[in-house]
Amino acid sequence: MAKNTPTKIGYVPREIEKEFSKYLRRRPIIALLGPRRGGKTTLLLHLKETLKDAQYLSFEDRQTLDLFERDIKNFARLYLEGEVQYLFLDEFHYAKNGGKNLKYLFDF
Repeated sequence: MAKNTPTKIGYVPREIEKEFSKYLRRRPIIALLGPRRGGKTTLLLHLKETLKDAQYLSFEDRQTLDLFERDIKNFARLYLEGEVQYLFLDEFHYAKNGGKNLKYLFDF
């Protein structure tokens, strides 16, 4: 390839994926923390694409956040019933009382 030829850049694997995959088999609640623009969303989207029966939601979508906060039972029915085994919640810090609802989802 020529020195200044642009290349198509795709997903860049991360070391944390190996650790993540160990825990995903157990289906726990995992918090992924990191700096702004550090690739957290990219990782979650990648995992959603590689795992069977995974769902990704972002609480930047105010309707999704509102349903999570206002009606956790319907949120669970909508996003967890059926074949969904993994639920990735991005921008979780926007949820005011997220811990209680997260426990409900875990027990669902």
